[in-house]
Amino acid sequence: MKTIKFIIVVSIFYATTLVAQEKYFEKTYAWTQNHSGRIISIMDNGNYLINCGYYIVGNDTNSSALLSITPSGELVFLEQYVENDYENIVREAIKNDTGYLLAGWNRMFTAELQTYIYLLKTDFDGNKIGSTYLSPDDYECGVYTGFITFDGGYMLGGFVIPYLSSPFFHEPYLIKLDILGQVQWSRIYDNYGANNWIVEMLPSEDGGAYLLLQTNYWAFGGDMALLRIDSLGNIVWEKNYDFNPYPSVPDASDQTDYARSLTRTLDGGFLITGYIDTLVNYVPQIELYQFRSYGAVFKTDSLGEVEWITFEHCGQDSPPTAASQLPDSSYVLCGSRFFPIVPGEPAEQKDIELFKLDPDGNTLWARYYGGAFNDYAFDMIPTPDDGFILCGRKEFIDYAADTGMAYVYVIKTNCMGLLTEPEAAFAYEPSGGNQITFTNLSLYAYPDSIDGGYYIWDFGDGSPPYLCGQGYAPCTGNTLTHQYATPGTYTATLTAIVCSDTSTVQALIDTEGSGGTVGTAENSPSRVLGRSGVVGVVVYPNPAQNTLQILVPPLFKGGLGGILLQFYTLTGQLVLQTTLVSTGSTTADSASKTISVAHLPAGVYVCRWQQAAGGASGYIKVAVVH
Repeated sequence: MKTIKFIIVVSIFYATTLVAQEKYFEKTYAWTQNHSGRIISIMDNGNYLINCGYYIVGNDTNSSALLSITPSGELVFLEQYVENDYENIVREAIKNDTGYLLAGWNRMFTAELQTYIYLLKTDFDGNKIGSTYLSPDDYECGVYTGFITFDGGYMLGGFVIPYLSSPFFHEPYLIKLDILGQVQWSRIYDNYGANNWIVEMLPSEDGGAYLLLQTNYWAFGGDMALLRIDSLGNIVWEKNYDFNPYPSVPDASDQTDYARSLTRTLDGGFLITGYIDTLVNYVPQIELYQFRSYGAVFKTDSLGEVEWITFEHCGQDSPPTAASQLPDSSYVLCGSRFFPIVPGEPAEQKDIELFKLDPDGNTLWARYYGGAFNDYAFDMIPTPDDGFILCGRKEFIDYAADTGMAYVYVIKTNCMGLLTEPEAAFAYEPSGGNQITFTNLSLYAYPDSIDGGYYIWDFGDGSPPYLCGQGYAPCTGNTLTHQYATPGTYTATLTAIVCSDTSTVQALIDTEGSGGTVGTAENSPSRVLGRSGVVGVVVYPNPAQNTLQILVPPLFKGGLGGILLQFYTLTGQLVLQTTLVSTGSTTADSASKTISVAHLPAGVYVCRWQQAAGGASGYIKVAVVH
């Protein structure tokens, strides 16, 4: 297997795909070679704090950092924590009265490479106050998760290796610290087989906790367990989970249930995420087996009994990594999934998936983000403006130079999981008899989509406003007429509202004058690059609701007899195919076509284009929203 070396970047703090002060954005941050954004939280001042891990090439060590950004993604501070005697990996950041307690594990620079719990205290600006490492039971151990307790102390959960000889299995480990960081008690839960650890935990109402465990990992396939413990670590109840995504296939065998996140729901239950790795015997006669890996999301009641489960999202060794429940009881989750192999295109890579489920686990929408290489989402939280912010990792690899780079990746979206804001615009045209025809030219309102927006028309004559879109009557087309009672000049106003964003435009309408247009009516198209890097097909709008406009510049087409367009689902199924033809316009040999996508289910598709006679080709991801 080829090893990719990560290149050194000097004095580059962050890069962005959008200009500064954008409300929604995709941005990357880097200060060395190999980075990941692990945990994101909102600070009291409205900024965001990201707990990062990074790898230092040269001495081949891991260290941790805190990165703070504004709501528009501008860098506030970056604090790096490099220890002289050991490397450190942080997996939890707990806010307290004076700043933050970072918890994880270290690895000593000794021949034995011993691992212990690592603790680091900072103030609210990320300045280091102090750090230490500990092993309450004199075994190797580490922390994955934790929270501050009612008495101002901490409950930490992770792993311990309480064995002095092979196979050195990991066991779930719980530690209680007082407000000064002194160990009050510890608990090892060693009643499982193989490797086991605490993945995540939440405080309970009585001072105890709910623990999500990874159990029986490797040797017995791997399972999940949910435990409730009291304030001293004693088990109150336990539920074990072992799923099979192929109940209709008799020879399907579950290999690994991998636990990832635990969220308390509004009804007192739990939402648990992970992935299910299953071995399916497709042809028993010749023992033809194939591994299938599925992301899993399941809801339980307050005692851990499963109410529903879905395997529709993420997968391929990529579980949903974080979840939040919204006030309407729906759920928003994030993770990564493999982008499908399109015929004739490069091999698949991972993209970030952000998706929404209704209270019963049915998919409402899904969005995808990422570049040409693997991208990962590790954490996600709702934002005060009703959107979402994710942190993770974006990779870049130069195969020819055998080098690469991994950035902290941050995405901030609106409530639809999109990066767009509404842009109100309309045209108006007098049609005689004090009647005006209005044409809505607004962008990015999506009035026909789940979580989409709506329009408010005020015609300026005292008549009731006309509203259409989500929460109101459906918008029937883009044109409407209004009859004014008397001739004159009126101020017409169109307001487009999506999520927490509003765009308003006005025009003075003379019922006996000429027409006009107000607002930003330009629809910024997505340009698609061919293999040579030359701009080829233009696709817009993207995301699309019912139609896509596809254009091919005359120079690019060059009389090659048309462009073949194919639309694939994320599982590689061809769902739409057509060929562009000349429009016969005054632009020599231009090619364009309006394609209906109204019949396609909401989701992300691969639009692949290919010139005839073995010409250039390329593809773009196209989102369809309804």
